[in-house]
Amino acid sequence: MGALRLPLILMIIISIIAAFANVVSVYVGPIEYRGTLTYVYVEGEAPIGAVAFTFDDYIADSLLVVDSPSGWTHIQAGNVISLAGGPIYPGGSLVIEVSAWKYIIPGGYPFTASGGGDTARGELLVTEMILLKILWLLNDYFNPLLIVTALLGLGELYLTLRKPKVAQPTPPTTVTEEPVVTPPTVPTMAPDICALSYEWMFQSMDINVWPKGRIRTLSDDPLPLRAHAYDRHALIHHCTCPKTEMASTKAYVMFANVRYEWEIIQGAGGALGGGFIAQTDGRESQTDQGPMTIFLPPEIKTTEEEKTVTIKVTAHHDDATKPPSHESMELYINMRIRRDIDERGRTEIDRTTNEITDPGDVRDELVYEITVQKQPVAGNPLPLEITADCLPEKAWEPGAGIEGSVAGPVSEVAYGDYVKLGATATDDDLLALRCLPSGANCIREATENLTLNDTLVYRWSAEKGSFPRGNHGENVIWQAPDDEGPVRITVEIRDSGTQYVDEKKKINLTINVRKLGIDLLKTPKPWLPTATAGTLSSLAKTYLCIDGRWRTPGRRKHIQLKLKKVSREKGVCMNYPVERDAGLNPDLFFYEERMEPDYLFQWDKTFDNKCPTEILIAGDNPEHKHHYLYSILKERRHEAKPVIRCEDYGAVSRFEAMANHAVPIPPRDEPQDEHKDCGEGPNDIHIPRDENNNDIADSARQDDSGAAPNKDDDRQPVADTNGDGLTNYEEYRGFVIGGKRDVRIRVLGRSRTLNMGNNKNHIRTNVKKKDVFIYDEDFMGTGLLGVTNLDIHVLYLEDLFNTTNKREINFNHGRHHGGNQHGLWLREFTQAGLYGMSCAVSMAEPNGPPRVKTHVCINKRLCNGRSEPANRLAGVIAHELCHGLNIWHHGEGRNHNCSDGTWNLTANRVNGVQSGDTACLMRYDRYALSWCHGTPHHVHHYVRITPLEGGRGRIAWLDNPGTTLCSTTNGTGLNNAGAGHINNANAGRGNCRSHLKVKDW
Repeated sequence: MGALRLPLILMIIISIIAAFANVVSVYVGPIEYRGTLTYVYVEGEAPIGAVAFTFDDYIADSLLVVDSPSGWTHIQAGNVISLAGGPIYPGGSLVIEVSAWKYIIPGGYPFTASGGGDTARGELLVTEMILLKILWLLNDYFNPLLIVTALLGLGELYLTLRKPKVAQPTPPTTVTEEPVVTPPTVPTMAPDICALSYEWMFQSMDINVWPKGRIRTLSDDPLPLRAHAYDRHALIHHCTCPKTEMASTKAYVMFANVRYEWEIIQGAGGALGGGFIAQTDGRESQTDQGPMTIFLPPEIKTTEEEKTVTIKVTAHHDDATKPPSHESMELYINMRIRRDIDERGRTEIDRTTNEITDPGDVRDELVYEITVQKQPVAGNPLPLEITADCLPEKAWEPGAGIEGSVAGPVSEVAYGDYVKLGATATDDDLLALRCLPSGANCIREATENLTLNDTLVYRWSAEKGSFPRGNHGENVIWQAPDDEGPVRITVEIRDSGTQYVDEKKKINLTINVRKLGIDLLKTPKPWLPTATAGTLSSLAKTYLCIDGRWRTPGRRKHIQLKLKKVSREKGVCMNYPVERDAGLNPDLFFYEERMEPDYLFQWDKTFDNKCPTEILIAGDNPEHKHHYLYSILKERRHEAKPVIRCEDYGAVSRFEAMANHAVPIPPRDEPQDEHKDCGEGPNDIHIPRDENNNDIADSARQDDSGAAPNKDDDRQPVADTNGDGLTNYEEYRGFVIGGKRDVRIRVLGRSRTLNMGNNKNHIRTNVKKKDVFIYDEDFMGTGLLGVTNLDIHVLYLEDLFNTTNKREINFNHGRHHGGNQHGLWLREFTQAGLYGMSCAVSMAEPNGPPRVKTHVCINKRLCNGRSEPANRLAGVIAHELCHGLNIWHHGEGRNHNCSDGTWNLTANRVNGVQSGDTACLMRYDRYALSWCHGTPHHVHHYVRITPLEGGRGRIAWLDNPGTTLCSTTNGTGLNNAGAGHINNANAGRGNCRSHLKVKDW
């Protein structure tokens, strides 16, 4: 090998590296050097999403961003590095890592960071980068290296061509040499040495808190508070040359660690309620520590109430390595807190049934008006920088590194809980102070090392949940997600970037989130709606899912309760009050008068003021002014016990309970029941209990095994038509019968007022048996009508009949209506020769169901005549009422006047009004043995005369009125020839029971 070959190879390698130095630097830089840029959002009200770091051209051209925070993107253009994303909340910070892609001369390089309207200044510390420096030198001296390499190549070529022959080597001759002894060099002390000294000075301190201004939170959520303070100190570095007594001075700004204290001064804590908590539903305290805290306000029970709270935050100097200790700084947070409840959405009404499907929703919030007052601390200006023979210089060197741990984390939380998390860490860095000689007067440098605490940056992240006041700080507030299971939370601790950059440290912790739920207790099975201020007490509870089962207590909440699908039937039952007074207010609503001490009310659905205070007796439905369908607990509690008021005998509704962050739990049947698992599902309940969804209480006999509510199929008594014109729901909702009325009567020729008393009563009728309603205007009774086997209901007030002009019995109809059903109007009249009459609406329908009769009139005086049988009045009443139930006479015409001129005995008796079963009350009596003898005719009455003392006799009619309804057309008694009478006088119609019809539609 030629003498120049090895140097040539080395130069070729070096030249190649020099040629690609810039490319190699991009990969070497991140390995050899990492620096951090930090922006602290000190002043501001709202979160920001953009930050810009600005450098001078020299440093900006050499930097490369290698790590930006999660959720942020960066753009590097010119001398500005811009980041967007975030956000950063007031008091938070942003840290990015940079490296150099080419060599930068070691030192501190200032930069500015701007965001949110404020600008901060910082310094990027650059340490020596040997590899990058070598690459930089190679790149700068590439041309000379290339020339040297070429010359070496030419020299190697020349030597190769001129290479002489090599002679055989001669054996080496061993020569023994004596060792040379060099006398030791005695160092001499330089007479001029730089003198180093330093001193500490407090420069300035400031503190800010968030939030400020107007803030809204959910009413049962606490308020996270954050403070951020900075404590600037200055290390003043002196370097003196004793010979000239000239001193250089340089000041280094240092950030000292700060300790925070919180204290409630007034308005909360103790007997007033509220305080600082470490976790939702945790123990309340009037003091706390750390940069963040959770404030639970005192209860504000109404929207008119306002509370004033004052909190003092104190920032203390807490760094022994950066003296001096100095006066702490205080800040006062003044809060005015009120409760704001906002009705949201719109009321949904089913126009078919008139029910309120959903009244709407409610947003229950606390509104904070927050102002801040500071007590400033006097600071000191930095001294002027002086340059003399000895120059001050500093360099950061590694110390012990970052050591940290998580401070007492909680292990379990519930949905939506607020939790205070904390970490503690230390980082000791070495600061090397030097005094470097710069002239002939002082020729030796002086050094001294200081151990200083670094101010650390804590950045938190979580797999789920959120950090409502930002994720930076020694303490943070984390809000648990509404998602069950373990959540890993990580805190990354790194240097602030103002001292030596140590390796960052990560600590993980796991918190288990438990499901939060709320349920209701089902309506008791026997409960039926009652219009006379009927009440229903319910129970809602919050739970936590523990070991696979719902267990109480859950969390204290302002539990919200809502009535939906609320019926709005006219009046309170099918026939009360009269139609003109029947309102359309909700049939179920919160009993404000009983709940008021503990609850707030929303969504008043009072549509009119038609709420009778008397239904059966005076005052049985106490006056009220509102119909609230939404109720909220005034105070945070684990359970709610609302009272619901009922104002209708057919009221139906759904009822649900809600709480922030709580899932609904299927309701329990009985108070003693426990949930068997952590199942979820709607917790709304039926009022009344109605598992088959037919709007009829399951415990009511009208439910009839879940029969359709609009069905009308009453079968008793048996006739050719089923039903009584009232659907199952209408019979369940029921009727008011009886009534109270004063009657004018004459006693011994004098007019008097008779008080009939109060006998109003509410009934639910039998869906299997036909019902007929009779307005008995003159208190005559219904006579023998009971033989029909109908359920007969008597009314004494025409308003229960919707007035005599309308004669309706289900006039307050709404849902599940089949048709209008009428009753019969019974009254007294006096018309010569007539026992009674039923008046038809139209001669086209002389007889039929109740709708065809305007009224039924009875000649009470005639029926009670001395010569009349004892049951004449009872029979006539039943006879005429039966005409209003579709029952006709046994026949028509053919009476004793023989008006058809035939004088035919058989024709006069068969199919006539006197024919058929003599026991039937629909047959005319006293005509059974009447026949014609021509003109003038004779009337023969079948009588028996019983002699009495004094020669007088008593007449006994042998042909008396009937007392039942026939079920055949055959003649009986006097109309039966087989019994020795003239012939068989069978009825033309007869079989009266089969013709019975109550249903109008």
